[in-house]
Amino acid sequence: MQSIKKITQISNGNINISIPEFPEGSFVEIIINEVEDKSPNLYDLFGKSTNCFSSAKEANLFVKELRKEWQ
Repeated sequence: MQSIKKITQISNGNINISIPEFPEGSFVEIIINEVEDKSPNLYDLFGKSTNCFSSAKEANLFVKELRKEWQ
């Protein structure tokens, strides 16, 4: 018996998943559990790596300065 875990989002009351790992015509059991949204918030990534901006404000300032140089 093989199990596959997928996380997807409900759209208009529908769930659409593709499971190419199982042969066509396979019988499967589906159990649906609501989970918390695990989408990353991009603002949480600021300052998480070396040589990166520590805030959105710092990134915006850098881009504004680059635009001035290009003009």
